[in-house]
Parts: sequence; structure tokens; C-alpha cells
Amino acid sequence: MNTKRTVLAGVILVITAAGVLPLLFMLGESVRVEGGFSVERYSQLFSSARTWTLLGRSLVLAGLTTAGALVVGLPLALLLGKTDLPFARPLAALFTIPLLIPPYVAAVSWFHLAGREGILARWLGPSAGDVASRVLFGLSGCVLVHVTIFLPVVVLLVMTAIRTVDPRLEEAARLAASQRRVLSGITIPLLRPGILLSALLVFILSLGELSVPLFLRYDVFPVVS
Repeated sequence: MNTKRTVLAGVILVITAAGVLPLLFMLGESVRVEGGFSVERYSQLFSSARTWTLLGRSLVLAGLTTAGALVVGLPLALLLGKTDLPFARPLAALFTIPLLIPPYVAAVSWFHLAGREGILARWLGPSAGDVASRVLFGLSGCVLVHVTIFLPVVVLLVMTAIRTVDPRLEEAARLAASQRRVLSGITIPLLRPGILLSALLVFILSLGELSVPLFLRYDVFPVVS
């Protein structure tokens, strides 16, 4: 027990030193002006209408990204984790690849595909390239790229949650209900903690992501703050 407490205390200390202390120092510097204490910078920041506009745009982007990742990722996780789909494990492993690619690289890749002189323009003509480019540059393009980047978070966390579900509960429910009713009434509620955790992580990651909106020319709070 003492060993576990020591390890836990060490982990907390490392996390605090690596993550919290730099933020505290930065906060301290932000309220120190000419050797004194002042919150004038924060007053100017939060009294600006542009600040709240950009923050709203960031929240919209993060919300749409989360919704898109859940709509696509939850069925994929159920398909890979609850069925006897061939090559399910290799396919699940492939979903980790986007997490290993920097978001900026993903945005550039989408640009080479859907830009005005990208692959779609060469295959389908300049008009198709113009349409694809207009979709890519802006909110819709940021949502698209963010969903492709953060989709594995939903898939992998929900698949992990699936392994914790007792299959006997679902088997008992199938004796009196259809597969759809079992899915909506038993499986999904049991997976709710994993679903909520994945949604929260995607929302936070999308909210703080800088490179994709910067490249796709969509002003959000992290880009201009």
C-alpha cells in the first residue's frame, strides 16, 4: 500500500511540475505590469467583442467536430468491437495512424486533395476544384479535417469500453427483445461513460488545436490569442 501511495505521489508531483507550474508562472507574469499587480490585460481581452466572437467560433468548431466524430466513430467502434468482422483488429490498429500524424500535415494532405489545383481538380475539372476548395477553406473544412484526426479517439475508447461490458447482460436481453432494442437499451447505456469520455477528449483537443484553422484560414480563439 505504501509503495502504491509513493508511486501515486510521484506521478502527481511530476504532472504538477511539468504541466501546472509553467502555467502558474505564465499566469503570474501576465498580471505583473512594471513590477506591480494588474488585471488590465485580462480586462481588455474579455471586454473585446472580437474575443467573444472568436471564442464562439472555437466552441462551434469543437462542437461540430465532436458530433461528427461520434456519428462516425460510434458505429465503427460497435462494428469492430461487437461483430465478427474479418480483420477487425488490423482495422482497429489502422485507426491509430491519424493520431500519429501532426494535424498540420493532415490539413496539407487535404489541401493537395481538394485544393484548386489538387487531385480532385485534375480528375474532375477546375470547377470541381473550385467547389472543393471553397468547402475546404473555412468552418466546413476545419470540421472535416478535425473529424478525420480525432475520430480514432472515439473508436479506440469506445472499443475499450466494449470490452468491459458483460456479454451475459446482452444475451439475456436478446431473449425478450430485438437486437436494436438491446443495442439502444442495454449496450449504449453501458457504454455511456466511454462515449462521454471520448466526446470530452475530442472537444478539448479540437478546441485547442491551432494549426488546422490557421492553415485553412478560419479565425478561432487560439489562432489570434
